[in-house]
Amino acid sequence: PPTRRATTAASRAVTIERVRAIRTAPYGVPLVVVKVETSDPALYGLGCATHTQRASLAALAVDEYLDPFLRGRFVGEIEDIWQACHLSSYWRSGPTLFNAISGVDQALWDIAGKLAGMPVHAMLGGPTRKAAPAYVHTSGDTFGEVAQRIEHFRAMGFRHFRCQCQGAPRPPGSPALADGDEMHAGSYLLEGSGEAA
Repeated sequence: PPTRRATTAASRAVTIERVRAIRTAPYGVPLVVVKVETSDPALYGLGCATHTQRASLAALAVDEYLDPFLRGRFVGEIEDIWQACHLSSYWRSGPTLFNAISGVDQALWDIAGKLAGMPVHAMLGGPTRKAAPAYVHTSGDTFGEVAQRIEHFRAMGFRHFRCQCQGAPRPPGSPALADGDEMHAGSYLLEGSGEAA
């Protein structure tokens, strides 16, 4: 693998040629991938700028704001680029801009890892644990459907679930579920799982 000095020198020689948003929607979920293309045609980075509720705005921020702003910058100036993107806007912060900047930031770290010949997590100090718990989202129109999907994912090895029961919409003005009803629903989902208290 290249030495740290060689990697630093390489990142100072490589510049950003183009930043573009790639919109996709697997399973109908709108996602935004950022691709940072560089002065080295074989070197690029990818990052996630997904803001599912405003995907088109995140893509617009990447293509119309960040792309012209970042062309010509050195790929190794990751922190300065983040600060410049954030501070150059009169109205700062907010989920749309932060998602767009995050996608660029991840793509630049991807490039840094490629230049260093090592995974990004190793550049940031290495792993801190062997594994981390993950959850899976499960939904259905009834509690029974949700429970079936939980069992499907449990067979795959998942132990943590985010559940959503869409159900039929209630008529306007109908009372919300009482606390006891919500508790009953939660108990129903956990029944027989060994997770219920």
